[in-house]
Amino acid sequence: MAQSFIPEGTMIVCTEMKSPTDNSILEKRDKADVFHASKRAYLLTEKDLKLQTEFVCNINSKFWGGLRALCTIIAVGALMVATVATGGLALVALGVALAAVGTSAFAGYKETSHNCDITMQSKWINLHDTVTINGHKALLQNSKLICKKGGALSLVVDPVLARAAAQKIASNNTKEYEAHLSSQMIQGAMFLISSKGDPRALAVGLPLTVYNYATGEDKKIQDRANAIEQRITNPQNPADKGVLGTAWEAVPDGKGTLTAGRDAVIGTTAEVIYKNPILITAARIYPSVVAASMRSAYPDAALRLNTSLVIAGVQRSFTNPGILKGMGEGFAWGMAGAVVDGGIDVYENSLYDDTIKYFTRVLSEKNKNSKGINIIAKTK
Repeated sequence: MAQSFIPEGTMIVCTEMKSPTDNSILEKRDKADVFHASKRAYLLTEKDLKLQTEFVCNINSKFWGGLRALCTIIAVGALMVATVATGGLALVALGVALAAVGTSAFAGYKETSHNCDITMQSKWINLHDTVTINGHKALLQNSKLICKKGGALSLVVDPVLARAAAQKIASNNTKEYEAHLSSQMIQGAMFLISSKGDPRALAVGLPLTVYNYATGEDKKIQDRANAIEQRITNPQNPADKGVLGTAWEAVPDGKGTLTAGRDAVIGTTAEVIYKNPILITAARIYPSVVAASMRSAYPDAALRLNTSLVIAGVQRSFTNPGILKGMGEGFAWGMAGAVVDGGIDVYENSLYDDTIKYFTRVLSEKNKNSKGINIIAKTK
């Protein structure tokens, strides 16, 4: 079916938009002298990548909002511990609370920042094969912009259709965002409970929990970004293999193995300290360290647990009931966190899949059938 060329001012929607904002692409190429006379607007090409205004990006909002929620809960818990602890332990708990508050505040600031200028480094697909404007391939009404951040943008020639699409996509993304924040609030509460109110456990577990959250979520973002173009261009054969498939493939991952070793060394060091009567109470941190490791990225949970057990076994026998209890508690809390993380991920991924299916099938088909300007690319 013949498609229309695209004048500046045509509306655009994004798979990661979190609010239904009217937006469009601006002409930003070096030379522009071809325009649609009745609309007094330049015709757009593959070199035109600048958004008129920035979207509220769900990728950014989820990552930083989740970290903010996680650290806010930890900060509240640490402050409560600081009010009942005494001496140096009270100062340790207060330090954890301040660190969590600072991390939460930084995450809140980053959550409100925008990065839509990254479209200037992105690329258009579904361009006209032969027609060029000022030496660049012309955009058509079904052209898509693959954002380097991980989203996809579509031109929509009918403003009514564009606003309906924006409402649908933003609604899904808002639900996904809210579910993610709920997940991290639960994870924060689990971390506090597994620490048993010991300030030393909080001090060791907080940086590990934050680091594991960041690396785990970054992997999820990269997985989506790596698959987005294939899902857009080949919607009948999506690259997403589902949560269980992703989890299965993640277990033998080399990076996961290194992380498992690192976390196991931290936990085992705390366990060995258990033998020293002067520092005997420091062993209480072991359950929270194991739990933090287990919760960090559920696909690697079994691998990390096994590594921790093996290293612990090398260091000492399993005859000490206190160590066995600590390892059991760490395992239980870690698996509980893994179940929460994995279960909510299933829901989040279902919303994301619905957005992509709508974007690639429903919206694309309706957009193809919409009437554009009276300059038609008959050979495309």
